[in-house]
Amino acid sequence: MLKLSNTTTKRKASSVRKGGEITRTERVSAAKKAESVLEKVKEKSGDVILVAIDSNTMIELPANLSDKEIDERIKKHIKRYKGRR
Repeated sequence: MLKLSNTTTKRKASSVRKGGEITRTERVSAAKKAESVLEKVKEKSGDVILVAIDSNTMIELPANLSDKEIDERIKKHIKRYKGRR
């Protein structure tokens, strides 16, 4: 005699996740959504320029900023991250 109930139980057990674990599919899906959101934000921001802070650090700023605004942003960045160098 075949026991169909055992195979059914095994299938159910394999589909049940323990303690909030996520599956690989869910993880990949979340990563794709995050990439999509970042791409949309970059598209909306328009043209950007790269400004070199030092030999290891560059920041992206909107291309429509004046030189004065760029200088202010650089000063803020240096002030904010001066302890990390």
